[in-house]
Amino acid sequence: MSFLKDNLAGRGWAGRGWAGRGWANAIILSVVCVFIGIAPQAFAAETPAGKLVELAVEKVRTTVKTSEGNVSDVELDSKLRKIIAPIFDFREMSRRSLGANWKKASADQQNEFVELFSNLLAKNYLKKIRENAADSSLEFAGEKTKGKRALVKTTVLYAGETASIDYRMREKNGAWKVYDVIVENIGLVSNYRSEFAGIVKKDGVDGLIEKLKAKK
Repeated sequence: MSFLKDNLAGRGWAGRGWAGRGWANAIILSVVCVFIGIAPQAFAAETPAGKLVELAVEKVRTTVKTSEGNVSDVELDSKLRKIIAPIFDFREMSRRSLGANWKKASADQQNEFVELFSNLLAKNYLKKIRENAADSSLEFAGEKTKGKRALVKTTVLYAGETASIDYRMREKNGAWKVYDVIVENIGLVSNYRSEFAGIVKKDGVDGLIEKLKAKK
């Protein structure tokens, strides 16, 4: 099995699998940074979702390259976080990641989970963006749009290996937002949902929230 497949086969929201080393890092990097660097208004629904991804890829490389050595890691992470927030539909990603347990959670639990889950994603992935953004390349393999849903298919090249990455997007309030990413047929949302379901079954929603707090 290749280095790529070895890393993709991993599981675990607590630092394994998606947040692993090597190629897995590059995949996570591309999942997030491909959408960084475009102002929210640029995601108007009149613009094809695939073109938005293409524009973002070039912008993120420029952003990371020009920031290197000019700002601290903390400052750069803060800038990137502010850009990510309006582009990703973290609430929808959180809802899907909890699955059926979302409806079992109170409104307060839902809101706290969204905040903690968003922080978990940012904490795990922003470092990868800083370290690897300039070294990966991306090719577009097609786009399917149906109503307010879009699927953007891409192929990422990193360290001599390639992987398919599909971005699921939806048009919300006049803007395209990412709500899931599929890497080599492994979904980010379904990966977390599998992990979270086991924790909720054992410790309840409050138990999951406490574990996420421990990751802050």
